[in-house]
Amino acid sequence: SLFENMPESAAYCRLISEDKGRAVDWMYLDANASFEQTCGKEDITGKSNMEIFPEIKDEHPDLLETFAQVVSTGRPARFEIHFRRLARWFRCSVFSPKRDHFVTIYDDITQRKHTESALLRTNAKLNLLSGMTRHDIRNQLQALSGYLELARLNSEKPEYLPESLEKADMVVETINRQLEFTKDYEEMGIHAPSWQNVATIISQAVSSLPLKGTRIEVEKPDLEVYADPLFSKVFYNLIDNALRYGGPHLTGIRITSRETDAGLILTCENNGIGIPAEEKKRLFERGYGKHTGLGLFLSSEVLSIIH
Repeated sequence: SLFENMPESAAYCRLISEDKGRAVDWMYLDANASFEQTCGKEDITGKSNMEIFPEIKDEHPDLLETFAQVVSTGRPARFEIHFRRLARWFRCSVFSPKRDHFVTIYDDITQRKHTESALLRTNAKLNLLSGMTRHDIRNQLQALSGYLELARLNSEKPEYLPESLEKADMVVETINRQLEFTKDYEEMGIHAPSWQNVATIISQAVSSLPLKGTRIEVEKPDLEVYADPLFSKVFYNLIDNALRYGGPHLTGIRITSRETDAGLILTCENNGIGIPAEEKKRLFERGYGKHTGLGLFLSSEVLSIIH
């Protein structure tokens, strides 16, 4: 039948009332395979909602009222709803074909909601970045102006001129790094995520790094993750930091993974000198570090939009 073969999850229900006629629950008279598969329940026909999904009463106390209103007025309703147990978002359409009966159709919109959420977070981050970048570059321009003024003042003292010009060059380099970082940051979340082979993107990320004999080991060469295209920069920054600060005894960097109830956990570890405990909490702060102070910050931002 059309009902059974629908790709959306659909159920045909009847309101259950007390003696005074007030709706207190609903019974499933029929449900298609997609509905049962989505809910993770079987043989729900003939059972009440409280028997099968008792948590809905606490999660969505107004759901029964919405269904009852559709039945009493005859006007269909459409709304979005999040079921925590299923960890999914649905667009729910409800209509009443006859007295005390209604049909609910659930269209899974989880991916769309995740995308919308990621875009909102990205826009907020871009606005924050814009303000921070203006502030940082303004400070650097003030420093540059100061060094150029010193160079003018020392024009008659050639021995001091190279020092002022060298410091001015350093400021220009800092501004250039900040602008390059801004370019990467602006691309975050703009392009659609895709499935990426972890071993491949690591190989590409380290191709320009001076490994100097350091071995890169990926535990599962066939592992793929669904992530932002900038995901490779996460590994680039992690491995770059290990090579810079791992010390003379660094010989290997290892990427492992394990599955948990919350999702997949990727771990990047090395046999270098390690990180002092007092520095660990600040590693991913913007501007913290001995180089640009931007790499690990960007990494944490990229990871924050991955679902």
